[in-house]
Amino acid sequence: RAVAPAVPKRALSSLGHPNPNIVTSQDQLWYKFHNTWPVQVPMSMQMPGTPSAEVGQAAAVPKMEVSKLANGITVVTETKSSLGCSMAIFSATGSRLENADTHGATHFLQHLAFKATEGKSHFGMTRAVEKLGGHVACGASRDCLTYAGECLSSNAGELFGLMSETFMAPRLEKLDMDNARALVMADIQNTIKNGSFAVQDVLHTVAYQGETLGAPLMCSPQTAEVMSGDVITQIG
Repeated sequence: RAVAPAVPKRALSSLGHPNPNIVTSQDQLWYKFHNTWPVQVPMSMQMPGTPSAEVGQAAAVPKMEVSKLANGITVVTETKSSLGCSMAIFSATGSRLENADTHGATHFLQHLAFKATEGKSHFGMTRAVEKLGGHVACGASRDCLTYAGECLSSNAGELFGLMSETFMAPRLEKLDMDNARALVMADIQNTIKNGSFAVQDVLHTVAYQGETLGAPLMCSPQTAEVMSGDVITQIG
């Protein structure tokens, strides 16, 4: 009886490779990297089916402008061709500017940021930021209090409005101060466990003898227990 011819189990490419999709030397090199563990593909290697890095137009150099408003606020803007944007409000309010009466106010303001305002509850502020897909944060230093945010460029105006609201009109009722007080006290406890931070704080105190940059960065436990909205208002 007739015998059917044997069918090769694997077809060979032009390079003699068992994978028929490997037809060029570059494909063979890619296959080698792809099937090696751990995968180590050089950044200069072009992946199959993707355009070359040289294709396309170079991004334009960002344009920066500095302007000053009638109320004395300096505005720095930088234009970028991006779907996202970031922004910040820098206030020249830090622990170096505090005195015996206002000590700890900057630390409290940091934790009052993006909470309740005179026009919104804490829940309302949080939901407003979430609806814009934004991310916000606030940080305090010896020189500056920074309110920062990022979102899609199309939502920049609305997010900046929320940032301005929490910056200009934080709610300072007893409930708000008590919530901030709990966060401040937690910071103090965490700082006690952070040796490097404690050493830096002591070095500032020794170097500047308790004035300006020598003032403690964080609120003291004794002051935190009695901090009120009236003190915050004094540095507003």
